[in-house]
Formats: sequence, C-alpha cells, structure tokens
Amino acid sequence: MQPFQLPEFYLPWPARLNPDLEATREHTKAWAGEMGMLDSEQDALGPKIWDQARFDAMDYALLCSYTHPDAPGPELDLVTDWYVWVFFFDDHFLETYKRSRALAGAKEYLERLPAFMPVDPTSTPPPPQPTNPVELGLADLWSRTAPTKSLDWRLRFSESTKNLLLESMWELSNISQDRIPNPIEYIETHRKVGGAPWSADLVEHAVFVEIPPEIAPTRPMRVLKDSFAHRDWGSSESSRACRTRAAAEESGITRTKPYAHPTEGGTDERRRGTWRRRPSPSRRCRRSPRGGCCVCCRGCRCREGRTG
Repeated sequence: MQPFQLPEFYLPWPARLNPDLEATREHTKAWAGEMGMLDSEQDALGPKIWDQARFDAMDYALLCSYTHPDAPGPELDLVTDWYVWVFFFDDHFLETYKRSRALAGAKEYLERLPAFMPVDPTSTPPPPQPTNPVELGLADLWSRTAPTKSLDWRLRFSESTKNLLLESMWELSNISQDRIPNPIEYIETHRKVGGAPWSADLVEHAVFVEIPPEIAPTRPMRVLKDSFAHRDWGSSESSRACRTRAAAEESGITRTKPYAHPTEGGTDERRRGTWRRRPSPSRRCRRSPRGGCCVCCRGCRCREGRTG
C-alpha cells in the first residue's frame, strides 16, 4: 500500500520526447560497454556493478530524451553518457567503498578524479592512466565536452562535478562515524552537492548557450539553481519513500516520528524526522531527566520496567 498519494501537479507544457531516442539507446549502451561499465568487476573478487539487463532497465537514454527533447543526436548522446557515468560512479562507490566503509581507499580514489577534468589542459600535467571504468569514462567525456566551452563554463561544471564527489565522501564519513545529520544540514548539503547544479550546468552545453560570467554568480541565478535543487531533491525523496521504507524495515532501521518544537515542551527540533537504529534487545533504557523514555529507546517497553 502506498504510504502517500501524490497530488496532481500543474503541468503547462506536456512532456516531449527526443526523436533520436533509439539511436542514443544504441550509442550509450555501446559506450558503457566500451568504458567497462557492463558486466564489470573491480577485480577478480570485486563486486559486480552493472550487467546488461540492469543497464537496459534503467534506460538513461529515455530519461535524457525527455529532459532534452530538442537536443540534436550527437549532443543527446553526450548528455546521456554523462548521466550514465554519474550514476555508475554512484553505484561503483557504493559497492566498492560505502558498504565496506573503506574511508582511506575512498579518499585516495576521489582525489584522483579531478585530474581527469583539467580546466586548462595546456597549463596542467597530463592526467594519469585510467585504472577503472569511472576514470576511463570521465576522461573520455571531458575530452568530448570541454573543447567547445569557455573557461568560465569549464570552471563551473568542474566545480559542480567535484561537489558530487564531496557528497559521496560526506555520506561515507557519516556512515563510518554512525553519525546522523540533522535535517537542516542534510538539505543544505544536498542543495550544493546534489545532482541539480550539475544538471543545470549541463543544460547550457545541451542548448549551446552559456550564462555570461557576470550573471552566473549573481543572487537571482543562485536562487534559481537552489529552487531547482530543492525541487529535484524533494521529488527524488518522495518517489523513493516506499523503497526506503521497505529497506529500513529489512535493515533494522526505523523512522522516528516528528517531535514537538522545544518551545512546546518537546524534544530538540534537530532530531525531528531523522533516522535512528533500533536499540539492541540487550540495551538498557536510560531515563531522561524529565522522566519517561529517552529518545534512544523510544517505543521500547521500559515503562514496564523491562529493557528496550
């Protein structure tokens, strides 16, 4: 059963599909295979990231054909390859570093990636030899993207891409420390390092128009990007609520109920709507100074004098 029902959104412009969809599907699958993203393993014992069936089911060409309906065929191919790369990077990082909490290896891995996006290739040393599909794909994409854009755009897009890498490290650091960011920090971080600013920069490439450097950093443009980021993040969070809820139940995580504001006699507002792990059955309840259950064991049976 759905835990919520989406309202009908006002859509003044119907979705349009790029006529080059099928050609881009063929191209991007061939490109992903050439980069080693399909049926790939990091090493003989490493985790498999994607196979062809999974790649076909995700259908990034369809996504980009809707988001860029007017892009010519070669440009749609390039944009779709970028989206394939960024989602493969996310899954590769999850399987290789997040699950094992390999903080040192992740740091070394992420520090190498900016070298494959030289903003000014003439004044920087050549990038290192790619050692995995993420590095190989990034090097290929940058060589096809940067030559037609100005230095200002390359700086902005490179920064947006680096911020995506920082998000992965931020999340891994939280996981390694068993730290749960409060909602304000979570939203502020995703506004900057989520995919929306990166996507917005890529739109400029797709439509062959650049925002002038004197306008790009102004407050109105920042507000537009922030609004797009909030909408993109909110839509993503809503659409995966069912999957998250099911995963939480399977992994021993439960969602706390919203507590009252401190001025209303409730718990600290920073804890509202965050995630917490279920307490171990052997964990003894700690009473709060005000009496009753503390937050860490809320919902246990400690009011009956038993452990929660």
